[in-house]
Amino acid sequence: MRQNYHSKASGNVGRFCNTLLLICATLISGCSTSSCSSPQKRVRRQVGIPEANREISIIPQPNSITLNKGYFEFSRNTKIIAVDDAARKAAASLKNILMERYKFEFDVTANTGAQNSITFSTATGDQQQSAEGYSLKIEPSAIQISGSEPGMFYGIQSLVQLFPADFSGEAQIPAADIR
Repeated sequence: MRQNYHSKASGNVGRFCNTLLLICATLISGCSTSSCSSPQKRVRRQVGIPEANREISIIPQPNSITLNKGYFEFSRNTKIIAVDDAARKAAASLKNILMERYKFEFDVTANTGAQNSITFSTATGDQQQSAEGYSLKIEPSAIQISGSEPGMFYGIQSLVQLFPADFSGEAQIPAADIR
C-alpha cells in the first residue's frame, strides 16, 4: 500500500501560507487606521460624586453622609469600647479585622468615656433605623457605631473603608455622620 506523502505535505504548506496571509492581512488592515499612527488619548472623567461626599467613598453608598470639621486620629492608642453583648461581638469583629489586615492588637473594654476611642452600642427604640441600619459618627475625639448587630457589622465595613490603602499604624479619618 502506497501513501501519497506529496499531497499531505502540500496540504500543510497550503494551510501555513493561508495562515501567514491571514496574519499579514490583519496587521495591514489594523494599521491602516489612524490609531496606529498616533497614540491614543486617555480620557479621565469625574464620577458623579456629590461635592459633600468627595472625601468619603463607601460601597455600598450609605443613605447619608454629612462631613464635619476635623479628623479622628486613629493610632495604636485608640481604645475599643463595647457596652453590651451585641456591641462586644461587633467590637470583636473590628478587632479581628484590624489584626488580620494591619497586625494591630487592641483590647475591648466596657470603660466608657475614654478619649481616642471607638464605641459600639446597640441602638434601641427611636435610634434604630432598620434591621441592617447603622449610625457611624466620627468626631475628632471619638467614633461611635450604633445599630442592630447586623447594622454594627455594616458600620464596621464602612469605617474600615475609610482607612488609607497604605495604612501603617496611624490614620486621619474624616469627621462625619454616616447613616
